[in-house]
Amino acid sequence: MKILICVHFLRCIQIVLKMYIATCYNVFMDQSQKPQKIALYARVSTLLGQDPENQLVHLRQMANARGFEIVGEFIDKGISGSKERRPALDEMIRSAKQGKFQHIGITALDRLGRSTKHMLMMMEEFRHLNVSLISLREGIEMNSPIGQLIMTVISSIAQLERSLISERIKNALAAKKMAAIATGSGWRAGRIPVVNPDIENQIMDLRRQAFSIRQIAKKLEIGKSTVQRVLKELSQELTKNKDSTSEVKSDLNAEKKEVPKTTV
Repeated sequence: MKILICVHFLRCIQIVLKMYIATCYNVFMDQSQKPQKIALYARVSTLLGQDPENQLVHLRQMANARGFEIVGEFIDKGISGSKERRPALDEMIRSAKQGKFQHIGITALDRLGRSTKHMLMMMEEFRHLNVSLISLREGIEMNSPIGQLIMTVISSIAQLERSLISERIKNALAAKKMAAIATGSGWRAGRIPVVNPDIENQIMDLRRQAFSIRQIAKKLEIGKSTVQRVLKELSQELTKNKDSTSEVKSDLNAEKKEVPKTTV
C-alpha cells in the first residue's frame, strides 16, 4: 500500500514538473518572438541648413531591417556635442532607466557626444542598463568588449577632431586680428556691438524722464539686460568721477591749511 502511494505521489510530481517546464518554455518563446525595442537619437549643432530628419531616415531603415520596434525618437537641435546636459539626451537616458527599450540607434558617435569622458560615462551607464548602442557610420554595437574598445577609440578621435577645429578657429581669428591692426581696417571678432555713445545718451535721457527699463528697451529696440548693464556702468563711472573730484577738493583744502600765514 505504501509503495503504491509513493508511486502515485512521484507521478503527480512528474506531471507538475512537466507542466511547469512547458509553461516556462511558452513564456520564453513568447518573449523571444516579441520584437526588441529601440530608441533613435539625432543631434544637429546648428539650425542653418541642418535637418535631423537626414539622420532619422537611415536610423528608421536600420530598425525596420532588423525587426526592431521604434519606441521613441529623441532630437536635440542647435546644441553642441560638447555639452553633457541636453534635453532630448537626458529624456532618453531617463527612458532607458525605466526599461522602455533595449537598443539606442545613432548615425555616428559624434552625434551622441564629442567628449571622451562623457562618452565613457554614458557607455558604462548603458552597459549597466543592458542597453546596446548601435552606430551606423562606424558599423559597431556596444554589446561586446571589442565594440566597447572600438567606441572608446573612436570617441577619443572625435574629441581630438573637435580640439583641432577649435585651435584652427582661434589661430585664424588671431591672424585676422593682427592683419586688421596692421592695416587699420578696424575689424573685430564677434557681433557688432549694439551699444554706442548715442544709444548710451538716449538711455540716460529716457531714464531721467522716469522711463522704466522695460520701456527704454522697447523704445530703443534693445534687450533689457543691455539697458541694465549700460545704466550700471554709467552709474559706476559717475560714482568714480565724484570720488576723484572729492579727493581733489580735499587735497586742495589740505594744501591751503599747510600754507603759512605771513606777518607784516
